[in-house]
Amino acid sequence: MTELLAIWTETDPRGRRDAIGAHYHDDVVFHDPDGVFTGHAGIESFSDSLQQRFPGQLFEMVGEPSVVGDALRTYWRFGPVSGMDFAVLADDKVKTLYAFVERPA
Repeated sequence: MTELLAIWTETDPRGRRDAIGAHYHDDVVFHDPDGVFTGHAGIESFSDSLQQRFPGQLFEMVGEPSVVGDALRTYWRFGPVSGMDFAVLADDKVKTLYAFVERPA
């Protein structure tokens, strides 16, 4: 899970593309409050926008991830924002990802 979170803030484009290919299906669907992003290009586009909005910020995992069947859940902090990711896996790669974001009041 640490690797999955690190992808979002990986600044080396080649390293990020390699990591996305290793951990996400080609047709992954990512649901976020900012929109729905599909495929590796969608993941990369969202990562770029995240880095532009929050330069130098890194994700911090909170607690241990939970796995049930083909689902993975983890809680995280990203600067002043916290949230939870819920991923559906297929063949050990993320097929669908949901990000639940708690913005500070």
